[in-house]
Amino acid sequence: MKSIMLVNLPADDIRDNSFPLGLSYIAASLSSYYVEIADLNLISENTFFTMVCKEHHDIIGISCYTGSFSIASDLAKKIKEIDSQCLIAIGGYHATAEFDYILNNYKEFDIAILGRGEIPLLELVKAIENGTSFEKVPSILYRKDNNVIRTNQVKMSLYDNLIPERKNESDYFSLSTGDEKISCISTMRGCCHNCYFCSISNNEKQSFTLIDAIERDIENIVKNGGNSLYFVNPDFLSNRANVENTISVLDKYKEKIRSFKISTRADSILRNADLLETIFRLGCNSIEVGIESFSDTQLKRYNKQVTADINIKSYYEIMKFKDMYSFRYVHELIPFDPWVTRSELSKTLEFYAYNSFDYLELEPWLFVKLILYPNTMLRKRAESESIISFSHIETPFWNFVNEDVKKIYSALMKYKMVVLPIVKELRKLIRRLMDSNDISIHHKVIALKIRDKLAIITVSFLCELLDKNVLEYDSIVDNVLNTVNKYNDIIRREKCEGNH
Repeated sequence: MKSIMLVNLPADDIRDNSFPLGLSYIAASLSSYYVEIADLNLISENTFFTMVCKEHHDIIGISCYTGSFSIASDLAKKIKEIDSQCLIAIGGYHATAEFDYILNNYKEFDIAILGRGEIPLLELVKAIENGTSFEKVPSILYRKDNNVIRTNQVKMSLYDNLIPERKNESDYFSLSTGDEKISCISTMRGCCHNCYFCSISNNEKQSFTLIDAIERDIENIVKNGGNSLYFVNPDFLSNRANVENTISVLDKYKEKIRSFKISTRADSILRNADLLETIFRLGCNSIEVGIESFSDTQLKRYNKQVTADINIKSYYEIMKFKDMYSFRYVHELIPFDPWVTRSELSKTLEFYAYNSFDYLELEPWLFVKLILYPNTMLRKRAESESIISFSHIETPFWNFVNEDVKKIYSALMKYKMVVLPIVKELRKLIRRLMDSNDISIHHKVIALKIRDKLAIITVSFLCELLDKNVLEYDSIVDNVLNTVNKYNDIIRREKCEGNH
């Protein structure tokens, strides 16, 4: 009986409290063997290395993103120092994109898994068990006699309906906020779209889970104590039949699954507009929409295959239900890319100037710069134009082609560092004032007026940058800082007066 350990690396985003769904699929495919999942979001490095020292593992698989590759490399080196006979496999999007470079330059890794790991790892374990060559193990790179060998790719259709192994999932529920016991779930793998900035479309073909497998997975979640779902489908609404199957199962479990979260695209919303009310009625409390931009030229550069008009129409389609159901609506934006122009940024900001919107929900997206992931079309373009600081280990730093936009972004970053921290503290103070029973109605009204101004302050600041000459940017930053400090003085004075 072979021993396998799968490692989930520490994350500093939403993945730090999410059940490692991808690794649980692999564990399910290896159900005939002893498989241990070590999640470094739940255990310390010392605990992990104690586990490595305690028992020899035939294979340790590490899944990583581009940003966590250096962590994976350091971890692999230390594992090899403890157990040099252990085979270390690296998988995930970064390994799939940079497999050749990794195997040729990072000797701590013995094998790279390309794409989904269920079949490759299963066949790899069988080869080790039988003492046979790795050449028939599909979708891997391995090192033999100082040569790197790539095997044939695998078709994953046989494993499209594999049910993830949800051992110890309840350990993650205590990390969820409020009463939600959130479980990650997938009813499709891969993506049918081909956005030029996204690594998913380059690495994984789309496949869908059959209705009985969806039901068995949700049944397991309920048995573990879960009551809320986070669908990690890249585009929940991309396939009508899959959506209808998922809806039918959610309807069956509506007394036990109280809420769920989805991500989708504008064109998918319009194609399935008749299903939206059912989705919200069944408990969808968060919908993230990959808008990226309201500029047609920028959308074309991203190869989104949608127009600004489609993005706008999808917004109005969703807003029909805002007064009927309670849900969080997130516009995912990528406003800044190496080639973006002032005009393109203005097109995006123009939409928000003319529509009612939750600006605090929007605010973090206004600072987003495109990440040039390895092997994506926009990464290749940036490399060919020599506008990036090249690195295989990290997503590279890139330079704006347009000097005008470079100065806009510089002013925005100055605002983020100098002004926004004060704004955030002021918002917290206003919330405390509004919840206080010791503050008069008069003082709360003043606080409310300032709260409303602070809600749109970042959007207004960026709009002003786009409307003015770059020579005025220093004074614009100074003016907004003075305004915020004035608000700060007013609120603190009202707090003192209200408490007396």
